[in-house]
Amino acid sequence: MAAAIAQHALGSRYRISAAGLYLASGIDKRASAVLREMNIKPKRLQRKAVKDLNLDRFDLVIALGESVHRHLKSAGAKHLRLWKIRDPYFGQIATYRATAAALASRIARLQKDLA
Repeated sequence: MAAAIAQHALGSRYRISAAGLYLASGIDKRASAVLREMNIKPKRLQRKAVKDLNLDRFDLVIALGESVHRHLKSAGAKHLRLWKIRDPYFGQIATYRATAAALASRIARLQKDLA
């Protein structure tokens, strides 16, 4: 969901990748519904496991939680930022909406920083 929102907001000027500590089997139907509410087409994202990425190839790495941040830091990620944004997985659709709003807000601030 984060990558889709970022790609929508930032456009094709930036290459956005999504990765997790564990490889997911597809986009969650609640995330997909929230993205459609935001007029973002949920695409099939090329998700990867963090362990399979060459983190040196990224200009900016954003962790959405402290445990992921610790993992990325120990893996040697440079240009690492922590955004404390709640993982909505165990929540209801309202939790996904709140998470999407928090992501959109942070991405908007990031967009201003990159300009």
